[in-house]
Amino acid sequence: MIKKYLHFSQETLRIGLKAGALVSFFGLLQLAVKPEHLIFVSAMFGVYVTSLLETACLNFPIIQRLRAGAMIGVLAGPAFVLGSFCDGHYFFTLCMIVVFMFIVGISNPNNTVTASVILFTATLFVIGNGLPSPSIEVSLSYGLYFALGSFSMFALEYFTLLPGLLTKGNKLWIKRASPIFDINSNSIRFSVLYVLTVASAYSISYYFQLSQGFWVPMTVLLIMKNSHQFSWLRIKHRLLGSVLGFFVALPIGLYFSNPLTLVILLFSLYFLMVVGLARSYGSYAFFLTIMVTDFYKLINFDGLSISLHRLADTLLGLFIVAVILLLRLIWNKRKKL
Repeated sequence: MIKKYLHFSQETLRIGLKAGALVSFFGLLQLAVKPEHLIFVSAMFGVYVTSLLETACLNFPIIQRLRAGAMIGVLAGPAFVLGSFCDGHYFFTLCMIVVFMFIVGISNPNNTVTASVILFTATLFVIGNGLPSPSIEVSLSYGLYFALGSFSMFALEYFTLLPGLLTKGNKLWIKRASPIFDINSNSIRFSVLYVLTVASAYSISYYFQLSQGFWVPMTVLLIMKNSHQFSWLRIKHRLLGSVLGFFVALPIGLYFSNPLTLVILLFSLYFLMVVGLARSYGSYAFFLTIMVTDFYKLINFDGLSISLHRLADTLLGLFIVAVILLLRLIWNKRKKL
């Protein structure tokens, strides 16, 4: 039964254990600094994104996985800085959303590794937008510590996979299987719709000044795909995982306060999140929701309140995607008449 929701293999166990250990380590360091200095939170985000990317690329050649890890460390850090710096600047953020989301929309789904890097880079811009900074210097420090976390995870993965590069059958250089972008009328139409949907989600969160509003556009950009059936499947998984995870996380938000206990929980939840993602997006959403409560509680925020706002924002994002999918379906049916 458990194998239906979690994928235990040598690879997922290794990534999950490393990610959990690194995030817990940076979490302890965050406790040692002032709460308003979220530098090690940025490092935790770096570990988080890199570990998810490594999990998403498990079935690809070693050299491609290592390239993906290096690329996300280089690209996502500046995107994170840019997002943090843009916070509060509506039109500037909107322009960057148009650029990032259009690139995501035309990325080639057959080139899974590069498409994943592009998607995670765009996601980091949105996450950075939810981590405001008072100055460009603070934004840059966020980016540097994000890179620290990302490259720490990458370094552990590199030295683990290095022996595999030296074995027979693993080529150091391989030809790219397919182009980075898939530019045709279908992908451009989807990109325009994708941009408008994510921009609308951001505009709604900005207009109503939602407490954790960045979850709305982030939910949209992760859920909406150029496949009607796959998008609905993502909606179902995210909805069930988020709602069930929220209720399971209630005791953590209400009764847990000991830092050591919260760090042990953080380690366990990161590990389960990785092995869950390798099997099912719903499992990942479930453990992610619980982890968010534990994470904010650890860094001295009101974890339960933030999780409640996050749940509401996630549901709003899912509703926006569902409405757009229905409108798209109706439009396509009318075109066939």
